[in-house]
Amino acid sequence: MDISELIGIGLIILIAILIFLDRKNIEVQNKIIFLRRTKKLNDIVEKVALRYSKILNILGLVAIFSVFVSFSIFLYAVFYQLTTPINVAPVQVVLPSLPGLCSSSFILCVPAYFWFLIIPIIAISHELAHALLASSNRIKVKSMGYAFLLVLPAFFVELDEKKLKKADLKTKLKIYSAGSFGNFLVALFAYLILLLINFIIVSNFGGVKYEIIENSPAFYSNLTGIILKINDIEINDISDLIRISKTFSPNQTITIHTTTGIYNITLDENAKIGIKNIQNAYYPKNLFAERVLSGAIQFFIVFKEFLFWLFLLNIGIGMFNLLPIKPLDGGLFFEELLKNRFKKRGEMIFNFLSFFTIFLIVILIIKFILKF
Repeated sequence: MDISELIGIGLIILIAILIFLDRKNIEVQNKIIFLRRTKKLNDIVEKVALRYSKILNILGLVAIFSVFVSFSIFLYAVFYQLTTPINVAPVQVVLPSLPGLCSSSFILCVPAYFWFLIIPIIAISHELAHALLASSNRIKVKSMGYAFLLVLPAFFVELDEKKLKKADLKTKLKIYSAGSFGNFLVALFAYLILLLINFIIVSNFGGVKYEIIENSPAFYSNLTGIILKINDIEINDISDLIRISKTFSPNQTITIHTTTGIYNITLDENAKIGIKNIQNAYYPKNLFAERVLSGAIQFFIVFKEFLFWLFLLNIGIGMFNLLPIKPLDGGLFFEELLKNRFKKRGEMIFNFLSFFTIFLIVILIIKFILKF
């Protein structure tokens, strides 16, 4: 059992304790769903929504546009995968890395210490976006809260459904699309911070470490130290090494700069150096990195991984939620749009669109399983 699994089990125990301590305020449904409603945030959300209503409604229009972009990307990805080999399951359940959960190809396991942080961020940003767009259009938020399906966290917003049904089409579409757009904004923020962190790392640290393969060019050249340059090209990380390796030719002589010296190595007939188990070394490039940043490099590495998962899951879950399938937000969005545009035929068109979407996903799953 690794550290991620131990942390995950510890967090589950902590959640169970919190549910027990707050049991008087928690509503239990079907013996496995625990709901905690509150109205304490309603006034704050309403004040923010009314104060920034113009900005929020402009963002709401962008959110509507994002639904069509998201569905277009989905269709492109589906038809692309139908014509190429699929190496990753087309649909995956995102779960924390706990014992026994990561054996299926249809489960995306995220380190537990990230999962229990990122899933609440996704849920809160999603539901808060719904609440803000509803409040900015004078649709009351009745309550907000959190929930647990056993120990899996979720958040929810209860709107005034009567007012929502009476709202005009544009308002409904903005509210339905707001949740995933909130996730996209979080993903964008994570991506920008990720670029900044990566810039700090690449500007101040570099090199790769490795193991020598016996009877290889690296072995016979007595290659040692962290690789910093190859043919005067900086090697900041594994991707740089992979990139330059693609330019190698059989029996070519290359110059490798390491922390212990300079080596002229003639590659083998397969254009290989003869190294394995390559890892980023994060070797300080300058005095500032050595004296100031070296103590924080592990934080940067962990934070970079956290931002990567935050970006990936917000994009993935946000796009999945916009598919035209009820009860997903995308289903509500397209049903409302098509019924308004085509009246009685709108429901039939929506049902066809939903069936077509599900059909495409099923075909991809079958293709992945049967490997055709």
